[in-house]
Amino acid sequence: MQIVYSGVKNNVGYRIKKLREARDFSRGQVAQELGITPGAYYKIERGETDPSVGRLEQIAAILKVNITDFFTDPQVQVTVDPSILQGFENRFNSITREVAELKKEVARLGSPKNKKTK
Repeated sequence: MQIVYSGVKNNVGYRIKKLREARDFSRGQVAQELGITPGAYYKIERGETDPSVGRLEQIAAILKVNITDFFTDPQVQVTVDPSILQGFENRFNSITREVAELKKEVARLGSPKNKKTK
């Protein structure tokens, strides 16, 4: 089920929630760092409460994002260390080579020259 939020207030709360989840923070952790109850923080994410600019700055600092991230494209972008991507690329290339070699071996073993006739 997809929930569609309308209005700036709800969009900000939704974006805060997505950024929090992307950073693997619980509502309780963020609420504790803000010095508010989890219920009060939940209302911010649900768009039931208008957080002040100061509160938004605190949330941004906790989540290590720019405050403008709460007002821009809702897609969360995660930065990945290039060495991790290189590792995946290297492994992918290695697997691709292994599959090509296996295909050659299967073709060789399946060729009529190697089949024994009765």
